[in-house]
Amino acid sequence: MLVATTSAIQRTTLRRIRFRRSPPACPANVLHYVSLPTLGVAAARETFLTATLPFASVWTDLFQNMLAPGDELRWRESGPGTGRDARVAYSSLLGRYMARAYLTGNEGVRFLVPVDTARRTLCNSRFHMNSPPREPGLEADWIGLDDRHLIIAEAKGSSDKGTTTWSGPTSIPQILHRAIEQTQRTNVFRSSATTPLPAKRWAVASRWGNEQNRFEPTLLAWDPEEEPLDEADYRDLAKLLHQSDTSDILTGLGHPDAAERLDASAPIAAELPLLVGGQPIEAGFSAALGPIGIVPLREPADLEWVHRVRDLNMYLALASLSGRYVRTISLNPRAIYEDDLADPNGAIRGDGPRIAQHAGLTVAWPGSGDDIEIPRD
Repeated sequence: MLVATTSAIQRTTLRRIRFRRSPPACPANVLHYVSLPTLGVAAARETFLTATLPFASVWTDLFQNMLAPGDELRWRESGPGTGRDARVAYSSLLGRYMARAYLTGNEGVRFLVPVDTARRTLCNSRFHMNSPPREPGLEADWIGLDDRHLIIAEAKGSSDKGTTTWSGPTSIPQILHRAIEQTQRTNVFRSSATTPLPAKRWAVASRWGNEQNRFEPTLLAWDPEEEPLDEADYRDLAKLLHQSDTSDILTGLGHPDAAERLDASAPIAAELPLLVGGQPIEAGFSAALGPIGIVPLREPADLEWVHRVRDLNMYLALASLSGRYVRTISLNPRAIYEDDLADPNGAIRGDGPRIAQHAGLTVAWPGSGDDIEIPRD
């Protein structure tokens, strides 16, 4: 059973149901607590990896403009978007955020690389993926790793009106069936093999509730069972996926020069430490994000833009990929990266800024009275 986070400011409550493949046994629902900073740092990473920066305003205010009051994940009024197409787009986006937060926060998943990026990354290695299907939308969302397994994962978001299919105990909604099928169509092979590598195939579906429909917010996670990877396969895949993940995040943060030099012998560009409300964020590659865009932070003068935005009372988030993380995981992909700044579940400490960290990426949401500065030597 999951344990509630200790966030002192805000959290969102979900119901969690787990399935096993044969047969699909459905134990009783349990409450599953997710702090909004945990969801926010997952949304930030997904934003940088998929180059969806125009949607960063969805999470840079920690979803405050979208969520209804209370401790459940319930959207305001009828939920985001007007019309079917807009609602489907928001559901897809928010479903990816929720699934990433769940898998990385609760199932030990370390990397989740978008499938198109993974295919390009593996094409010049001793691995390859199966050819993409001709029809769109039939593959899984991500390829990744936990500490032993190859991960193939698909996320779904929905405002489905079903009742028994979302609450169990003997049936599951069609949207989860489709997610499972997409994970099963997606495979990774050694270059000379016809049998795919063993993989855990996660399918995670979120059903949204809002103030009008009063649906029960629900998270469904298909719980797969699979053999671990061969050690040599794991090591080589980890190096490839880590480099892809790191390069794309650096590019998303506005540091393409650093991304281009990951393999270079020359030092990567200077890293910038920050203080947010007195809380240190270790030296890394940073950016400020808000409703009017993204600004990479490379030198003290860049903070002037941050201060001007705050003077306008706009929401602002700061994101930083730790330089120490980049170096540590490059040398040893199995290393467990420890960070003293934030609770691994994204809890907020005291009355200071809201801060969450996962896999080297720290995101801070400063309060109105929190200074943002570069620490003095």
